[in-house]
Amino acid sequence: MKTRKNLGFFVSQKSRISVKIILSLFVFLLTVSFVSATIDVDFACERNDCMEGSSINWTITILNNINKTITIGDILVKDIDTNQLIAFHNSEDIELVPLGVHIFKFSNLVPAPMQGGYTFQFVPCFQASIGDETAEICRNAMKSLTVLPLSKVECFADTDCSSSEFCNTHVKKCKPLECNKGEVIAEHQCLKLKCAWFEKNDEGACSFNPAVFIISFIIVLVVITSLYTDNGKKKKRKTKKKKRKK
Repeated sequence: MKTRKNLGFFVSQKSRISVKIILSLFVFLLTVSFVSATIDVDFACERNDCMEGSSINWTITILNNINKTITIGDILVKDIDTNQLIAFHNSEDIELVPLGVHIFKFSNLVPAPMQGGYTFQFVPCFQASIGDETAEICRNAMKSLTVLPLSKVECFADTDCSSSEFCNTHVKKCKPLECNKGEVIAEHQCLKLKCAWFEKNDEGACSFNPAVFIISFIIVLVVITSLYTDNGKKKKRKTKKKKRKK
């Protein structure tokens, strides 16, 4: 009796293992069949820098190149390293006949990479089913998406930086101003220093210009000398006229 019970238990366990193997094989074959379905992805960011929180538009194209009708469910875009969900589209079940093509278009907000940095390495995936069996199918070849995380943003405009800096809007970073000789920093830009007529621009600072003083003094001296000489000549002429009259 014990032998029969043990034998029955062994047969029962063997049958269960066989069923599991058959089911696993079926799922594997189902997945292999789905992999034959082609999936392609394209995207366009609202901003050139694909900044975190901005809008991104997705276009997912699926081609059913197997000889069975498949039902397509949700669409996912996932980072291959962290499995982070980059985009998700809750799709109504769509039946795709053999050689049928369906294009999904949707948009979402750009997330920040979980592991820091700037770039996602991702694959598009979709939920597909034949009958009661369902599998998640992903594209074999990955694509990349470079984003600008808000944690890396220092500025959007010059006013976000100190007075001696300007905002480099390409990388959203504050950069120090480098002015030429004779220029001063004012309102986040380099301006030519304006000095009074008697001053000179001394490497970004106004200082007294002695050359102007000397030139001015010479001009005044020449003018005074000229006036004195003219007055002397006039007096001589008057004296000569008086002598002639006598």
